[in-house]
Amino acid sequence: MFDFEKPQSKEEVGVALGVLEVEITSYFDSFGDGDFQAAQGEHWSPAGHLRHLAKSVRAVAGGLGQPKIALWFFGRGRGSRSFDEMVAAYRAELAAGGKAGRYGPSAAEPERSVVMARWSDANSQLQRALASWSERALDRYRLPHPLLGKLTVREMLFFTLYHNAHHARRVLERAESAQ
Repeated sequence: MFDFEKPQSKEEVGVALGVLEVEITSYFDSFGDGDFQAAQGEHWSPAGHLRHLAKSVRAVAGGLGQPKIALWFFGRGRGSRSFDEMVAAYRAELAAGGKAGRYGPSAAEPERSVVMARWSDANSQLQRALASWSERALDRYRLPHPLLGKLTVREMLFFTLYHNAHHARRVLERAESAQ
């Protein structure tokens, strides 16, 4: 569950994001309301993870929706790291103590329907924003990431894909270990 082929092209990233969205939505829908909102030990609730993912996906969609000239502020990309290199960089930041910061879920727990709708909306925004990008532009423009610094758009998409799967896997592992 939450596995995918390592994407390279814009189309492959878009397909993987869409498939993963469906898998995550289906899995998180399987929780009863109490379990959906309850912390997993000392960790976020499934709802908290989904709220965190919606915030981060929405931020990426917003970045992709900016006029490309505004992205020159972050410098020009000179090629992108591979999916595996992005995963390794993210894992290294986590191992060094990296946290969600302002992208963490707020203390207030909205109703399940609101959490699920925001998750769906964030993914729709990202897919719409991605549609206007060319393959070449994915490696040419950069966006800021709070842990990883300036990433090309392709690298940010690789991160987003892995990040979504990473959080869904943590929820799954904790739910299975609690049984």
